[in-house]
Amino acid sequence: MGFRLYREIRDHAPAGWTHAERLVAWVIADDASDETRRSWIKLPEIMARTGIKTESGVRQVLQRLAARGYEFRIPIAKGRDGRPVFAAKGHSLDFLVPSMPHRRLQPGTYGKGDSDEAPIAAKGDSPQSPLSSVKPSLLNGSPNVASRRARASAGAKHNVQTIIRAVKAAVADVHGEREAICLSDEEALGLYYSHVTEDARAGIRDLPAYMAKILGDAPYLDTFLANSVPVCVTCVRWEDECRCPAA
Repeated sequence: MGFRLYREIRDHAPAGWTHAERLVAWVIADDASDETRRSWIKLPEIMARTGIKTESGVRQVLQRLAARGYEFRIPIAKGRDGRPVFAAKGHSLDFLVPSMPHRRLQPGTYGKGDSDEAPIAAKGDSPQSPLSSVKPSLLNGSPNVASRRARASAGAKHNVQTIIRAVKAAVADVHGEREAICLSDEEALGLYYSHVTEDARAGIRDLPAYMAKILGDAPYLDTFLANSVPVCVTCVRWEDECRCPAA
């Protein structure tokens, strides 16, 4: 399997990749052939190996990797708008591990020898291993997925575009402009409705500051994205309840 590909990503993935992006890339690379770089791993297996709770969560991570210039998905066709289509009825996602740019490792980054042990954190890096589990306390007490199936817009004080702008501003403030640029409008709405209780919404005066405080409770933005459900910007319903026609 992808022993060499796993190491390639481990050693040369861009430093700006997030926790979840590295996890998904590692899992796909580990399953892929070293010779062809291809993998046919299924989304449920990626979920099981990474701890990401939903298929949409995995798809979001893949979209974010693509936005950074690292497309793991193999297109099977083009849509009416000219954009690539990666999956269709009867055809699941296939993957091709992109080449990583050579990155010189800093002395002392790894332990003695070329082992499979996790890299030793350099000064200033987070000591948390990318493979460690997310602590429930970091989720700010968000409800489980089953309890979030109610209409997303119930009790909302702010309109959709106000929420999107506020969440992206908070992400930029806490996690940087790059993360805010990669965040889709659906993800921004999902962060708001998944992690701000209905009772709290009416009393929020400074929404960007409120969201920044919530996002600051965890070291990785993907901690929240993996435990959020994207919300359709058109009908303002959870992604799996949306019945809007495809663009």
